[in-house]
Amino acid sequence: MFLSNTLDPMKLVAIFAGALLTSSPAAADWQYTHWGDAPEAVTNAASGAARANDDRGKDPLPNRALLTAPYEGLGFAFDAYFIFDPADRLIYVDLDPRNPAECNAIRMAVMNSYGQPDERGSFGLLKWWHEETGNVVIYSEIGTCQVRYMQHSAAGQAGGL
Repeated sequence: MFLSNTLDPMKLVAIFAGALLTSSPAAADWQYTHWGDAPEAVTNAASGAARANDDRGKDPLPNRALLTAPYEGLGFAFDAYFIFDPADRLIYVDLDPRNPAECNAIRMAVMNSYGQPDERGSFGLLKWWHEETGNVVIYSEIGTCQVRYMQHSAAGQAGGL
């Protein structure tokens, strides 16, 4: 096989299309966890910080907030709730501020981190599809404020439209 100084445009298209089809999305995880982790894997990854969550009011049925752990980020203290689907796979993490009076500052810090939201909605909803991390980040003010991290699923992927 030899290389020529000219490239066939059809070969370039085929190479480019192949690269797009075989490339994988950014690894989507939250801190020390991986989407799809079982509760035991999250507990082990948390190095003892995660414990069983007994507050069933945090369960977004049919999913369950099985674990909770303290978390500090952007200069704020949170309680992290690890939400698992009925098959016990981690599907998202909710961050509830320990000091709800800081919600306005948390909203501004999240906006400073991710830029202008991709979507705005009622109840103070701000939503980002953060391609660099492969995550969706949601800030909402239903009751007190909350920050949610979940895996970004594109249309055609499992979990997408």
